[in-house]
Amino acid sequence: MKRIAMRRYVVLMISVLAIGCGKGDEAKQSAPPPSPTPSGPAPTSAGDAKEKARAIFVQRCVPCHGATGNGDGPASATLEPKPASSATPSGRSRSPTTTS
Repeated sequence: MKRIAMRRYVVLMISVLAIGCGKGDEAKQSAPPPSPTPSGPAPTSAGDAKEKARAIFVQRCVPCHGATGNGDGPASATLEPKPASSATPSGRSRSPTTTS
């Protein structure tokens, strides 16, 4: 009797894991692919630096955070947790920091 109960438990747990893993794949497929590192010469003036920064923002940030940084980009509908609003100080403080 214990073997039957244990076997049912194992089958149930494997089923739960398989269903849970399958949902993770769907979320990965709906997110935009990571952007490659921009290449090219370093900016030579403040204007060039601003344009390069804008291009990086449009390429890497807008899909999730939106053009205004409110966390309402086209890809944000499929993300959980939702992207932070970088337009407010509280949203900016939620962003993880990166170290070089």
